[in-house]
Amino acid sequence: MRTEGPEEIIRKLYSHMQEQGMHPWIGIKSIIQQDFLRAVSECDFVENITLQGGGALHFVYGSPRISVNLDFVHQLSDISYIINEIKPKFIKYVRDSLNVTPDLYLSKAGEKFLRLKLDVKLGKIQFISSKVELYKVASYTGTWKPLIQIPTCEVFVESQLEILSDKFVAGLERIKRGFFKMRDIYDIWYLLKCSPPDRFLDKELNKNKLLDYNVSFKKSSIKEIIIELSKPEQIDILNASLKGYLPLKDLDKVEPEEMIGVVIDFFEKYGEGI
Repeated sequence: MRTEGPEEIIRKLYSHMQEQGMHPWIGIKSIIQQDFLRAVSECDFVENITLQGGGALHFVYGSPRISVNLDFVHQLSDISYIINEIKPKFIKYVRDSLNVTPDLYLSKAGEKFLRLKLDVKLGKIQFISSKVELYKVASYTGTWKPLIQIPTCEVFVESQLEILSDKFVAGLERIKRGFFKMRDIYDIWYLLKCSPPDRFLDKELNKNKLLDYNVSFKKSSIKEIIIELSKPEQIDILNASLKGYLPLKDLDKVEPEEMIGVVIDFFEKYGEGI
C-alpha cells in the first residue's frame, strides 16, 4: 500500500493529468478501471467475461483515449458470484494504488444487462465513480491478451475486428435515437489506422451482432449516419468531445475532417457488406 494519504495522492495525480491536458478525474477513473481488470484476471470466471469497447482499445490495444466506463460481454448465470469473487481482489489493488478502500456493487440488473459501480472516495469531498457494464451476449473472438501497462496481467478481450463490428451496430442503434457518439469516431479511426484487424469485414459476424443486440439493419440508417457526420459543426463537436480524454500530444495530432471521412467510408462499406 502507498504511504501517502489520499489527499496527497489525488493532488499528484490531478497535477499529472493537468500537465497532459486531460480531465483530472479521468486519470483516477483509469486507475480504478485498471485495478478492476487486474482483479478480473485473477478470477476463476475470467474466460467467461470478455472486455470490449473503448476500455479494450485503451488497456489492451494501446489507444491513448481513456474510456469513461468498462464494457464486457459475459456468459455467467450468477452475478453475485462475480461480485463475491472479484470484490476483495479489487479492494486490495485500489488500496495499493490509492490508499483508500473502494466499494463495488450492483446498481442495475436486467435479463441481458448488468451494471456494476466502482466507487472511490478520496479525502473528504473528492468522489470518483466508474461504471462496469456487462451484456449477456456471445463473444465470437475472445482471446487472452496482456494489459499494455501490466504485461504480466492478461484478460479475455474481443479482437479488433469484433470491436469494429460492435461500433458499427452501436452506430445503427444510436442513429435511430437521433444521435451519434462522437468518441466512437476516434475509436473507429484508431482501429482502422493504428491497430487494424486482420481483415476489414466479416459479414457473418456483423449479422450475428445485429441479432445479439436486436438491431435491425436498414440502408436508410447508413444514410442518416453519413448525413449526421457530414454536418460542418461536427468538426468542432468532435474536437470538444476528445478534449480532456486524450493527452495533448495526441489531441494535437487529431485531424477531425480526416477522421470523419474515414468513419463515413467505414459505414458505407460495412453497410454494403450486410
